[in-house]
Amino acid sequence: MAAFSDPADITLFQTALQDQDVGIRFAAVEAVQRWGREGSTEFLRQAMADPWSPLLRVFAAQATLSLGNEEGLPVLFTALDDRSWMVRALAARYL
Repeated sequence: MAAFSDPADITLFQTALQDQDVGIRFAAVEAVQRWGREGSTEFLRQAMADPWSPLLRVFAAQATLSLGNEEGLPVLFTALDDRSWMVRALAARYL
């Protein structure tokens, strides 16, 4: 879906970001990263603020960075102090 880069798809991505399945949420972030259209940064900003999953926040932060926006850096630096080794490792990998 993201490969077609249709601006109307953002509503589908937003719905997916609210899904209870973390895999769907990760897929939404990855799709928006590949989509790369205007509005991507706002979507990823929402994902970085989501308290539900620290891993999702880190993944959204790296997606933001990959699109040339440094708003994800503070999220990654904060994640280096997370109590989960997996969150710390993922943050370090993306830095």
